[in-house]
Amino acid sequence: MNDVHEVFSLSGICVPSLKNLSPCVTITTIITDTGIERRDSMYQFESRVRYSEVDSERHLTLPAVMDYLQDCCTFQSEDMNIGVEYLAEQKQAWVLSSWEIKIRRYPVMGEKICVETWPYAFKGFYGYRNFRITNGQGEELVLANSVWVYMDMERMRPMRIPEKVADAYRPEIGEELPGEWGARKLSVPEGGTEMPPVPVAGFFIDTNHHMNNGKYILVAKESVPEDFAIGGVRAEYRRAAMLGDVLYPVVAVAEEKITVVLTDGGDQIYAIEELMENEDRDEIRRISEVKSDQKSRIWSLSGGA
Repeated sequence: MNDVHEVFSLSGICVPSLKNLSPCVTITTIITDTGIERRDSMYQFESRVRYSEVDSERHLTLPAVMDYLQDCCTFQSEDMNIGVEYLAEQKQAWVLSSWEIKIRRYPVMGEKICVETWPYAFKGFYGYRNFRITNGQGEELVLANSVWVYMDMERMRPMRIPEKVADAYRPEIGEELPGEWGARKLSVPEGGTEMPPVPVAGFFIDTNHHMNNGKYILVAKESVPEDFAIGGVRAEYRRAAMLGDVLYPVVAVAEEKITVVLTDGGDQIYAIEELMENEDRDEIRRISEVKSDQKSRIWSLSGGA
C-alpha cells in the first residue's frame, strides 16, 4: 500500500456546499422506523430541497443525496475543530473506502429535510459511520452505512486514528443502524458492455485534488437506463481519479441491479458501483409524485414560480 492513489477515493474532507443551513429542532426521544432513537448527540442539520438539486421529475437526484451525506459529516468535523484545516495541518485525512445507501423515497423539490450522521465504531485505522435523511414528519427517506480509513498523507498509508480525533468523536458514538448491509468489498462481474470514456473534469475535483465520491455515481448513473429506478447504491473505491484521468465505464446488467466498473481502460479500477433497483418503484414514484404535486399547488397559491 505505497500509494493512496491506488487504494482509496480521497474525498473524506471536502468543502461543504451551503444549503440554507439551520440546526434541526432538537428531539430528545423519538423512535424512528428503524427502531433507532434519535438522540441529542446525533449531529444533524436542516435544509430544504432546492430547484438546483432536483431532476426533471422534481425529485432530489442521487448525486445530490450523496452531497448531503458528505456535507453532514464534514460539518460535524468542522464544528469539532478537527475538520479540513486541522487535517491539512496534520497532513492527515479521512478517506471513504466504501458505503451503501438505501433510498426509501427521494425527497421532492421544496421539501424540508433533516440530515443526520453519527459514528458507531472505531477499529485501528477504520471508522464506521451511519447517515439518515428524514422529512419534517420524521419519515425516514434515506439510510446509509459507510467505512472510512484514516490516512497519513505524507507516507500515503493508513494510520491508527489519533487519540485527539477519536476522543472528539467518542461522545457522538451511537448505535449501528439495524438491517442487512452488504459486504465492504465488491466483486467485478464477468463480461459487461464498454461505454464511452469520461474525462475527469475540473468540477469533479474536491479539496484533496481528487475526484469526489459523488461524481463517481454521477458518471455511473449516466450508464443506467432512464426507466431503471435506483433504490440503493453500494460503492467501493479502489483508486483515486485525478484531474485529466479518463474513466472507462464497463456496465454489467443482472437481475434487479446494474454494476458499473470504472477503470483506466486497462487493469486498474477506480471504483465499483452497484445500483440496485427499487422493489417498490411504482409506489415510490406515486408517493413522490403526490408530494411534488402538493408542493406545486402550495407554491401556486402563494404566488411562487
